[in-house]
Amino acid sequence: MTLKRKIPLVIVFAVATILVVAASVCFSDFTAYADTDTDTDMPELFGLDELKDIGYDLRGYDAEIGYYSQTLSNSGIYIAFEVTLDKDFLARAGAVEDCVYRYPQMFGELEKAFTAMGYTIDCDEHNGQLLASMTFESTTDYYIATGRNGYESNESSANVKKGFFYNDYYSSTVTAFSSVENEGNLLNLIYEKCLALGAEKEKIKLSYFYGTPYKIISTDADQVTYNRNKKLYVHRFDMTPSTKDREIHFTQHSPNSWAFYLIAVIVAVPVIAAPLAIAITKRKKKEGTNGR
Repeated sequence: MTLKRKIPLVIVFAVATILVVAASVCFSDFTAYADTDTDTDMPELFGLDELKDIGYDLRGYDAEIGYYSQTLSNSGIYIAFEVTLDKDFLARAGAVEDCVYRYPQMFGELEKAFTAMGYTIDCDEHNGQLLASMTFESTTDYYIATGRNGYESNESSANVKKGFFYNDYYSSTVTAFSSVENEGNLLNLIYEKCLALGAEKEKIKLSYFYGTPYKIISTDADQVTYNRNKKLYVHRFDMTPSTKDREIHFTQHSPNSWAFYLIAVIVAVPVIAAPLAIAITKRKKKEGTNGR
C-alpha cells in the first residue's frame, strides 16, 4: 500500500515541476516580446548594431543647415554649405532592405549636385553629415566667381561714432538664410531635401558662421569662438525657418590713425628735443668762440 501511494506522488511532483518550468519559459518569451513592442528606441534603430552610438545629437532638431562665410587671414575667402542630421532622425529617415540599413539618398544627390559646381565634398553618411566647401585665393577671385564686375556701389551704410582714439562703425544685415525658402539657391536645395526626408519645418536649425581674422569686429552672435588652425574669430548665429530674416549686427572698433600719429609725435618730442637742444647749444658756443 505504501509503495502504491508513493508512485502517484512522485509522478504528480514531476508533472508539476515540468508545468512550472514551461510556464516560466513561456512567460519570459512573452516578456521579451512585450519589452520589444513597448521600447521606443529599438524600433527606430531597426535592431541593427551599425546604427548604435553613431551620429549627432541636435537636441530636439531633426536637421541643421550650416552656411560658412569666412574671410581668411591671407585675404582669401572660404564658403561652405553643411547639412547634419540628428542621429534619431537619421535612423528613421533611412530604410532597411535584407537586414541592411540603407542611408538616405539625399547625401548622394547633394554630393552629385555640389561636385558638379566645383565644390570639395566631405561626406560622412554613416554619421549623417555632408560638407561642401570652396576656397578662393583672394577677394577678387571670389567677386569674379560670384559675378561681380567691380562697378557695384561700394558706399557704406554703416553709422559712425567718432572718438579721439577710435571710431566705431555700426552696420546690420540679414544672412543668406533669408532666401532659404526661395527656389534657385543652394540653401534652398538642402532645405527642400531635408523636408522631403521628413524633417519638420521648425525642427530644422539654420546656423550662419561668419569668420574674420580681425578682433576689432564684434557682433551680436549667439556664440563666438576662436579657430586656432585658421586664426579666425568665428561668430555663430542660430535661426529657424520662422526667424530666417533675423537681422545681425556688426561693430568695428577701428583706431583713429591721425590721433595715434599725433600721440606718436608728442611722445617723440622730448626724445628729439633733447639732442637737438644740445646740438644747438654746442653750435652757438662754437660760433661765439669763432667770433672772438
